[in-house]
Amino acid sequence: MYEEESYKIRGACFAVYDSLGGGIKEKIIENALIKELINAGLRASPQKRIDVKYKRENVGTYIPDVVVEDKISAN
Repeated sequence: MYEEESYKIRGACFAVYDSLGGGIKEKIIENALIKELINAGLRASPQKRIDVKYKRENVGTYIPDVVVEDKISAN
């Protein structure tokens, strides 16, 4: 599913890890990943609020770390 986008996302993740390594605060990694995803030609949004509905009624809000192309989310 979403083969092309997934390939670009993996590439962005590897690029950020290769550059920054481990042991960095999560928010810094997230910021770098957003920049790398945008450089890869993807639309990426940090901390996007997504309403969760059950039987047409809002039952909560999901806030993933990153949403890519308005269809792929990650924590």
